[in-house]
Amino acid sequence: MNLRQFIAAHSVNLPCTCSEGDKAGNISMGFFHVELKDAPADAAEQLKKLIAEQKPAWCDDVNPLDGQPHDFVELGAWLGDQESALRLIAIGDLLGLWKAYVGNVVALVPTELMRQLEEEAAQIAQGQAGDGTTVPTAANDAGDNTAD
Repeated sequence: MNLRQFIAAHSVNLPCTCSEGDKAGNISMGFFHVELKDAPADAAEQLKKLIAEQKPAWCDDVNPLDGQPHDFVELGAWLGDQESALRLIAIGDLLGLWKAYVGNVVALVPTELMRQLEEEAAQIAQGQAGDGTTVPTAANDAGDNTAD
């Protein structure tokens, strides 16, 4: 079984219910939802193995497990199919290999990087930059950007 066959065998596209948000066991990829289907207990390990064996279709080699973000266009060129790329991003998220990012771009983001980005966003939302300085917000718009 190759990577695209694994993706097709162990995921299913569901109609997009984007206004309802993600449901348990599936994830919105913007265009449709994806859920795991008949995934074996060792699906994450099988997926890692197939990723390592994948030969690039239309681009340089890509390694979704390299700790770097990869968007669905890059993964689609690597796999030879953008739908498979979207489903791969979702499967990897559902199996805990990375986090799917669906926003202005659809991409996989390494879990640790996503955690750091979420922490920084939370700090900024609370008016605190990562370096301890105060970030101007509507709540603290006094213009003083120094730490208290």
